[in-house]
Amino acid sequence: MREDVPKISVFNRIAQSDILCFHTPLTETGEFPTKHLVGKELLESLKPNTIIINAGRGAVISNKALLEFLKARNSIKVALDVWENEPNIDLELLDLVDIGTPHIAGNTIEGKLRGTKMLHKAFKAWCGFDEHIPFRNQINQDLEDGSLLNGDDLSKVCLNGYDKKGGLK
Repeated sequence: MREDVPKISVFNRIAQSDILCFHTPLTETGEFPTKHLVGKELLESLKPNTIIINAGRGAVISNKALLEFLKARNSIKVALDVWENEPNIDLELLDLVDIGTPHIAGNTIEGKLRGTKMLHKAFKAWCGFDEHIPFRNQINQDLEDGSLLNGDDLSKVCLNGYDKKGGLK
């Protein structure tokens, strides 16, 4: 560590910050649990106009402490994309934050479709199939036009790439 850089605690550094942006996993145990990392003490240490953004996990910020703080001293800017107790969020808190969004990109129809297409493309690449040829035309089995794979067919497709003794081929 450089001698000319003063040592400062993380809470003092946070108190001097203009923006706090959390992309934090939620942990309740261990040496550094993150549940309610942002609570009453930390909120009260913030300077006016500090911006807090939470896009990690809702309970990293104590929503109760944040609500009480914003009701008493609405001197910070808050953007929440995640909430404690989702999907049953605190509507009173929603009214007090500057930006509130639902953290649901993966749960939208578009998100599920995009994820399914990505999985399909990756699976075909993993199998060594040409991504431009329909999957049904690349398996070693005759399927009537428009038919779906039944359970036995699907098992055959999956087991074709799986060694029962040692895992994936």
